[in-house]
Amino acid sequence: MIASSATKTQILSFHTVWVETRNGTIVALGTRFIVELSDNTTTLTMLESEAAVHLAESDFTQSGATTITQTLNAGQQVTFSNGWIGDIETIDIRGISDAWKFRHLVVSNIPLPDVLDQLSRYRSGFIRYNRQKLEKMTVSAVLPVDDTDKALHLLTKSFPIQTHTITPWLVVVEPKAK
Repeated sequence: MIASSATKTQILSFHTVWVETRNGTIVALGTRFIVELSDNTTTLTMLESEAAVHLAESDFTQSGATTITQTLNAGQQVTFSNGWIGDIETIDIRGISDAWKFRHLVVSNIPLPDVLDQLSRYRSGFIRYNRQKLEKMTVSAVLPVDDTDKALHLLTKSFPIQTHTITPWLVVVEPKAK
């Protein structure tokens, strides 16, 4: 993060926070927000106030303006990458805040491989699986992120999947044999 910056054409408050990712820059003032970085995209979730997304291909520090910019307000979320910004989605601020506070992952109608990707961020070690074999299963659940073994166990109770712990650092998830 780069906090507080001044240029010849633009002076930002000392409360301004810049978050730079390979996909672009987020400029936020007096706000709470979540930035999630995946392999190809960045997702900004606004919990309070507002923030502006400036794409990496844009040059807002030189001219004070961008060619591709999107401003988000509290309760909005957007995913972006180099050259494009997705549609703004409405989010449940309280649900997301509570999930962070109580260390839960809250998902609604999300493909199982995406849920496993998110759980793996909280796990020491790896969760391995065949994305194609699991992608037709969608998950709506509240899962603990401070105990990923418990989260995986809960998923095995709700879906036709099984887990194999190879070592404490490697868990394999696969469909149950028919």
